[in-house]
Amino acid sequence: VSGLGITGHGQSTLDERLEVVAATQGRVIVPDTNNAAGTYFRSDHFPLAKRGVPMAYPKGSGDFRDAPVAEREAMRSEYGARRYHQAADEWMPEMDFRGAVEDLEVVYAVGLALANSRDWPGWKDGSEFGPVREESAATRR
Repeated sequence: VSGLGITGHGQSTLDERLEVVAATQGRVIVPDTNNAAGTYFRSDHFPLAKRGVPMAYPKGSGDFRDAPVAEREAMRSEYGARRYHQAADEWMPEMDFRGAVEDLEVVYAVGLALANSRDWPGWKDGSEFGPVREESAATRR
């Protein structure tokens, strides 16, 4: 897909790190368009965020780049409506994981850069998770 969606966009400095790497793939960042759904607060990473660990939930978002676009959109809609977290939520041979590989390449590059540096991602001003992170700031210096 043409974009990299970030659930939790605007919360942490991971946004900019993800944006730089996504741009190398010709992709743009797509902020969470459905904040009212509370996806960030229901995701598996949320227990870490509550303890001050900056988290972002990146995933492919936006329009499909490759044909057949209509067929891909129909499959995505059907999966979301009928398969996601259901008994039929299984691999199918017609699934195309090239976009997922691109997403993983972005996440890997950001993680690798962080692992090989002394940088620590942080929460942006106004994030409700920032104060918890500040409590442990001295231990990361």
